[in-house]
Amino acid sequence: RIGSGNTVFVVWSISRNQPPRNEGPLEYNADDRTGLGTFVTAESSMTVRVTAERTASVNTPSDQNIIVKQITIDD
Repeated sequence: RIGSGNTVFVVWSISRNQPPRNEGPLEYNADDRTGLGTFVTAESSMTVRVTAERTASVNTPSDQNIIVKQITIDD
């Protein structure tokens, strides 16, 4: 389903001209199949990406994308 050995969903923020930043694990409820992730940023536009990983402490995202979403915050 999400790749052999993967045990956690990790949230990444990707801002213009910056490498992906690990924002931590997604709080995932397997029974409801819902997840919650919260992080603070000064960026007004970014891509948020959730990937399946073997551990939450990875430095770069895997290619196991669960969701990728461009977010822009209007002032």
